[in-house]
Amino acid sequence: MKKVATNQLAPGMKVALKIENQSGMVILPEGIELTEALIGRLKKLGVQEVWVEGADEAGGGAIAPDLSGASPEFIAKLTHKFELVKDDPVMQGIYNSVLAVISKKKG
Repeated sequence: MKKVATNQLAPGMKVALKIENQSGMVILPEGIELTEALIGRLKKLGVQEVWVEGADEAGGGAIAPDLSGASPEFIAKLTHKFELVKDDPVMQGIYNSVLAVISKKKG
């Protein structure tokens, strides 16, 4: 799974984590395949980034972790904590490791 800027989304990409507005209303569910129309809607709604299925940012072909056991609040808080260091590859690795641990604890 990787986070992609909305302006770099492409039709055919699949949403890895549901997208919610600030009120918690689901804009798009996880697993939906993006189309030009959906990408345009996300841009109009001011969505900056989307988690999509696929290889990790290093291109390692990582499988998206199963985060269904983690609360959306926890995932949002975790993502927020790492937002300021998202361009640091070491910190991104730590973030991805935390997601992997969460995924394993579910099973």
